[in-house]
Amino acid sequence: MTKLSVCLCLLVAGVVIPATAYPAPLQFLEDEGEGDFDLRGVLAVTDAAKLSAQIAFNVQEGGKQQYLLTLQQGAAAITRVSGRQAVAVGPRVPLPLKNGTKVPFTLQRRDWRMALVWDGVVVLRAYDATLHDGKVGTLAKGGAFGDLRVQPVGEMIAQDDFVREEGAQSIWQPILGNWEARTLRDDPQAGREESDKSANAFSYFGSGSPRAITIAGNWFWDRYGVETSVKPMGLGAVGVVLYYQDDKNYLVARWTSLADTGANGDKLQLVAMRSGQETVLAERSGGYDPGQWTKLRAQACDGIVQCVVDDQLMLETETGLFGQGQMGLYVEGKAGAFFDDVSCDQWDLFRETFGKPTAGKWRGQGWVQQNGLMTHSSAGRGTCATGANWERYTVAAEVTTNPAAGAGVAIAKTEEGYCVLRVAPPGAKVSYAGKAQLVRFTPKGGSVLAEQALTDRAVKHTMRVSIEDGLLTGVVDSSVRLQALASGVVGGAIGLYADGRASFDNVRLSLLPPRKGSHVTKEFTESDKHPEMAEWASTKAPWVKPPEGQDDWWSKGDYFGETSVALTIPAVGSKTGTARAMLGGEPGQKTGVSLVITATEKSKKLAFALSAADQELKKTEVDVEGDANIVFSRESKLFVVSVNDQPVLTVNR
Repeated sequence: MTKLSVCLCLLVAGVVIPATAYPAPLQFLEDEGEGDFDLRGVLAVTDAAKLSAQIAFNVQEGGKQQYLLTLQQGAAAITRVSGRQAVAVGPRVPLPLKNGTKVPFTLQRRDWRMALVWDGVVVLRAYDATLHDGKVGTLAKGGAFGDLRVQPVGEMIAQDDFVREEGAQSIWQPILGNWEARTLRDDPQAGREESDKSANAFSYFGSGSPRAITIAGNWFWDRYGVETSVKPMGLGAVGVVLYYQDDKNYLVARWTSLADTGANGDKLQLVAMRSGQETVLAERSGGYDPGQWTKLRAQACDGIVQCVVDDQLMLETETGLFGQGQMGLYVEGKAGAFFDDVSCDQWDLFRETFGKPTAGKWRGQGWVQQNGLMTHSSAGRGTCATGANWERYTVAAEVTTNPAAGAGVAIAKTEEGYCVLRVAPPGAKVSYAGKAQLVRFTPKGGSVLAEQALTDRAVKHTMRVSIEDGLLTGVVDSSVRLQALASGVVGGAIGLYADGRASFDNVRLSLLPPRKGSHVTKEFTESDKHPEMAEWASTKAPWVKPPEGQDDWWSKGDYFGETSVALTIPAVGSKTGTARAMLGGEPGQKTGVSLVITATEKSKKLAFALSAADQELKKTEVDVEGDANIVFSRESKLFVVSVNDQPVLTVNR
């Protein structure tokens, strides 16, 4: 029993140890650590054997509450100090220390994550969401801190389609090789190309021998993905750079020509350049076809690096190198390559195999991590949570229940409650025996949002659930699919759920990709100047003009799977009228689901009604101030109406 208690303490609350009194007052920095931030600096080691250094951060209540990074006895550790007690929130890890060295480091604080980047390598990761904001202070014996700087960390977002207004500055900083904005045209008129008269006037062209690199972004970016369209013009290599430090230290997703017969030819690789030396971290065969446009993406988070080609995940590896840095574009060879539509977005990923317990990472009572599994060992209901305020994401896990129990995956966990996808085999001693359910829990209790009967008595399942703007989608073993609306639910932490004994493995979280819109060149929308382009450039272009006396505009194409139509009712209350949208229909036939929107002058209420085959399915009224931005979408069998990003009406068909 004693052994079990120790295991629980290590897993859930960390190791409780006496708080050590500081031998001298902390030296506080002028700038505090607010929100997400980095503390960057250098530690000069004079006596490694006697080194005792601390960094206190998120210091609150006059020092009664704080996190403490300790560097001593050749090791590093992070604890949460409360009064006279300290709780470990991460592992104690070896730390290379030598007399007379000056080691650059960065302490990263991200919501519930912490990390120590030591001389260009992530050596320590810790997890805790208890404290936020507060002072930052340092103390050192046997060495000295220098060049300390608190750096706030905001969103990691950048975009460039290389269409430039006259005099506009570029976000790019060429480092190696030749880089220039160039038109793709090679005819005599190419030199007269104007950005406002072309849908794609310019791209970014790079070439260099042996390589060309151009960079953008900030040194403190750590969780992001970079996507670009690239057109290689011959032999060589193209790629996307992550975590750029300098021209001898960075990561790159490198893609070589299929016609290249060299050692690295005809391959897709994830490469680490460290002190000017290349190391291939992962690779697969298959090169690019010169002269063809391809979408290439590289992304990194918490030591996981991925390469995606045309929306297909092709490579993945793990590395502790660098942990942060700028993004960039990469070319090898004089033939060069065109890059266009570069976008950088904040990217998050979470993986858990339960191979090694990490104090503070998972929070919950009655859970034990052992033998590569997380297990709920009691007969009652329990949840075990991790993470923070994620939004628009999918989480999956392998779930094994006891024949008498139920279990599932929790999502959007906050102080107000959580949602869960849960299952229980037939005969289980729970109310949902033989069913899969989507359930919403609040302090007032649980409510079933959707359910479906299970077809077998299996106790092991692969379960996946996502949250997107209040819409929940749950999948069990690819055979059961549930969807429901949880109004007001946006996101939160993730977790494991059990009604009785159950075990979990391979938890995976990924953010849903951002929605992308289309671009119409402004010049061509001026139909009086370019009447020949009016139909092509107009917002009416995808629609068939109705015959005389009719007012239904039908799309020119057929749309399958998940589809949405967006429209705006301006200045609600200014006019009386109706608008209608249909999904899954055919002209002249009573098919599909129709949405009718009714506005009344001098009223802020909009009426919404869903119908099929002239039969009303559901209706509601919504108060709207100003414009109403409406999205009518079909998600599998669920039809959803959203107003100003808030779902207001749903129906299953």
